[in-house]
Amino acid sequence: MRGDEGQQLLDDIAGLVGDRAMLALVSELGGRRLYIPRRCGPSHPIAVVIGEDQANTLCEHMHGLKIDFPLRAAGRQRVLDLHAKGLSNRDIARTLRCTDRHVRQVLADSGKRSHPHQLELL
Repeated sequence: MRGDEGQQLLDDIAGLVGDRAMLALVSELGGRRLYIPRRCGPSHPIAVVIGEDQANTLCEHMHGLKIDFPLRAAGRQRVLDLHAKGLSNRDIARTLRCTDRHVRQVLADSGKRSHPHQLELL
């Protein structure tokens, strides 16, 4: 799976079950390939990580797929997406389980200000 496809898949999962659940899946299941059944029982690895209700929401929309969960989701695009949603650097770092420094560096490299409400000084 190419990087763009992998990021789109993570975005799709986050859209169904939320950013925190998607990140929990990556954190706990990263590096594994899992088949998505029509329904998840309580012992299915996805249900163990995010709960049976959210797992079944994922199953309803993605059943039949084999998903390769990436080892890490704190990539550049995730930082930029959360920044665009208005999250603070601290909240982005906490959500993605990375350092504030990583968030600042990604934003600096992309030409974004760390705080969207920060005033220009000159």
